[in-house]
Amino acid sequence: GHAHAQSNLGYMCLRGEGVPQDYQKALMWFRKAAEQGNVHAQFNLGCMCRKGEGVVQDFKEAAVWYKKAAEHGDSGAQNNLGAMYHTGEGVSQDFKEAIRWYKKAAEQGHCDAQNNLGVMHHIGEGVSQNYKEAAKWYKKAMKNGNEDSKRNFEILCKESPLSCR
Repeated sequence: GHAHAQSNLGYMCLRGEGVPQDYQKALMWFRKAAEQGNVHAQFNLGCMCRKGEGVVQDFKEAAVWYKKAAEHGDSGAQNNLGAMYHTGEGVSQDFKEAIRWYKKAAEQGHCDAQNNLGVMHHIGEGVSQNYKEAAKWYKKAMKNGNEDSKRNFEILCKESPLSCR
């Protein structure tokens, strides 16, 4: 009944660390921990549902688990929930909600969310198009190790050289 231990065991089963890889067991342990409020298990359960690992792919259930973890401050869940709102996977497409969740994660230093927020400002989805704001987020994402942000920043600088100073 110890949620942290259940989550850790779920992760070991998911990755095959110290035990044979077993998605069904991982799912079982994550679910037990997630239902007790373990944020890491909620995030991992969301990932398994989104990818269809050990379960039939279910975007709606993934969004439910991501939202639980995101509301408790998990930046990975916030980014992934933002991506689901951006694309409309498992939730109604809503660019403003995507921005809201990306920003929460980006402000915690999540480099993928920083890049995603840059993209939203770059193309003007959910916000007014703002090249300077896009450049700011791309730079943060690059600094934090996001590979896509470098390419996105280069594209932005070709479109609007003044924004990249």
